[in-house]
Amino acid sequence: QYQSDEEVQHAKKRIRAKFRQAAFSLEQRETGRLERWPVEKVMQSIAREALQQLAVDDWFEQVNWATVLAAFASESGPLFGGRSEAELQPAAKRAVQTWREHEKQQKQLLFGDPGRPGRGKAPEQVK
Repeated sequence: QYQSDEEVQHAKKRIRAKFRQAAFSLEQRETGRLERWPVEKVMQSIAREALQQLAVDDWFEQVNWATVLAAFASESGPLFGGRSEAELQPAAKRAVQTWREHEKQQKQLLFGDPGRPGRGKAPEQVK
């Protein structure tokens, strides 16, 4: 949680910068092919890159990322065919949900499933 308006403004600028950086990176990697991609695939790629970098912030869970992604996409012009934020909202929700599910799976692979005995626990010491 932020203490000042200055901190809030800094966070907003950082969020915009991460989304712009993710879109630019995608455009560079997929030059010539990106215009054939479905809108949702473009959003998933941008979400994956931007959210991965922002997920470390303590305020991450307080943000409605689907709304942020839809707003960013509606302002990004050609990648999203000039669609409005409202038109992009369903695809943005699915893109963020896909990213969250992927992150959950990655954590389970790295740390094990805490619901399963013997997984995700440190070995017990024998005395």
